[in-house]
Amino acid sequence: MSDGGKPIRWVGFDLGGTKMMATVFDEKFRPLGSKRKRTKGHEGVDACLARMKAVLRHALDEAKLEPADITGMGIGCPGPVDFDGGVVL
Repeated sequence: MSDGGKPIRWVGFDLGGTKMMATVFDEKFRPLGSKRKRTKGHEGVDACLARMKAVLRHALDEAKLEPADITGMGIGCPGPVDFDGGVVL
């Protein structure tokens, strides 16, 4: 399978109250790279966003991919989402 000649690659990201995890998958949903870290929400939003970026970067590095190689991303979060406001409640 491909997306305009480019292999399909997905990222699954789980943002939980105690841990976050990113896994990169191929078109058959076989894992190519993964990283898990503690969420440490008590450190604040900026620190959490930096940790999310680092987790994603590590999973992509392990899969030997760049962000432009990713077809799409699914995100699980620890609560209801205000889609209009763009926040997790």
